[in-house]
Amino acid sequence: MRQRALMVGINEFRDRSINKLNGCINDMLDMRKLAKSYFQYTNSDIHCLNDDRAKTKMIKDRLEMLRDWAKPGDKVLFTFSSHGSQIRDRDGDETKDHMDEIICPWDMDWDRELYITDDWMKELCDSFKEGVSFEVLIDACHSGTMLRNGFPRIPGVTIQNRSITPPLSIALRAEGEENIMKPTPRFMTRALKDSEKVLWAGCKSNQTSADAYFNGRYNGAMTYAFCQVVSRAKGVISRKDTIIAMQRMLRRGGYDQIPQLEGEEETLNKNVFSI
Repeated sequence: MRQRALMVGINEFRDRSINKLNGCINDMLDMRKLAKSYFQYTNSDIHCLNDDRAKTKMIKDRLEMLRDWAKPGDKVLFTFSSHGSQIRDRDGDETKDHMDEIICPWDMDWDRELYITDDWMKELCDSFKEGVSFEVLIDACHSGTMLRNGFPRIPGVTIQNRSITPPLSIALRAEGEENIMKPTPRFMTRALKDSEKVLWAGCKSNQTSADAYFNGRYNGAMTYAFCQVVSRAKGVISRKDTIIAMQRMLRRGGYDQIPQLEGEEETLNKNVFSI
């Protein structure tokens, strides 16, 4: 069994009008440390992309390289921490009845469609060889809504959401169609069709993920909780017990977001990052 990981953290964007984040690179570094400390990943197993290195093409190319590399019994891990959003899904001139959930690379551009959709992720996921484990952690918002209440009040510190609202010209594509739009539950959920695929998401589809302040530094709330829970268990804890502990931790901290876990029941009862 071999394993490889692609870890992405984006705080700043080419388009300076996109809100800067603070905790995404810390998320990437913390996930890298966790993978090395408890799951036998080496430096050569993990490829990291941050800020201007994390362009749309670079992320897609790296994921496709990992897909082509992986053989049955191998593990591929993808973590992404940055902005996310939702857009009206269109297929040529035909309008479908759902939304596209997207994650936003450094070169995010609405007009040039420089972003990564759940449709693309589904195609990637479906193209993995049977028997390859593909585990994904997305710490980003999957809707354009704003933060609700309940975040810790720290003097001088701004808690941000990891959400980008589409430009008006794009948002108007859905005007008058709200009654037929069926948002997908979470990013990449539709791609989870077999026991080797697992998705961790920062929040429900109608919530936002926080870029928050913990113990003197910024992190994504979901990634911070994940690393805390897994570290305390020294890496020996089931996925199901991990998500329950994460949800409890954030609830105690006053966060509205509820991290989500998707996959086959048998896989979720196994230890984190195991096949």
